[in-house]
Amino acid sequence: MTFFRKDEQIETLGARISEATEAKFPQLTRNQIALTWIVYDPPVPVNTGGALSPQAFWNATCPRLQLSRR
Repeated sequence: MTFFRKDEQIETLGARISEATEAKFPQLTRNQIALTWIVYDPPVPVNTGGALSPQAFWNATCPRLQLSRR
């Protein structure tokens, strides 16, 4: 399994988000801001507006996890 793969589109998007964050919160320095991307292989269940419960989303994306209701 590949741990890291450089992606120009994600890198560009990340730079734009980083710049916008720095502009909105000038009191933060670059070493106080972190951004993590998790890219799933298709098909990817997308939770649009709460259409999926958290349990259904995580069971679909992490089938070995199989969350149960408590």
